[in-house]
Amino acid sequence: MQPAREPSFNRSDRVVPLRPEAKAVPLSQAHHARRIRIGRILLHANLISSDSLNEALSIAADLEQPIGKVLTSTEQVRDRDLQSALLAQAMIQEGVVEERMAIEALKHSVATGATFGEALDQVMEVIKARKTMMS
Repeated sequence: MQPAREPSFNRSDRVVPLRPEAKAVPLSQAHHARRIRIGRILLHANLISSDSLNEALSIAADLEQPIGKVLTSTEQVRDRDLQSALLAQAMIQEGVVEERMAIEALKHSVATGATFGEALDQVMEVIKARKTMMS
């Protein structure tokens, strides 16, 4: 019996977007997409302060744990909000959504209790309405 072969990827492969209305991004572009750290997202969404971020980074390094785990275990961030931030991070890195829009959706999700997907849809509707009004 032969061992299973690992899948290979080439530049023509595409990253399938999480949202159906988003365009697929060539794998080569997704690979080169800017890496955004979860701490930056949480900070810009006003879920943590810069002091909290620095403290959590220090603890995470000392304990060799992910920063998200440190933030939830110290109750600085709710698990639900961390999961939303991680989804925002993935969508930004895949090129599905711009950082600014993802952060606004995260803020809206936390403020209203909506899921991140619902909040993103609402933020996109507001932006679309603003563009329509400006035309």
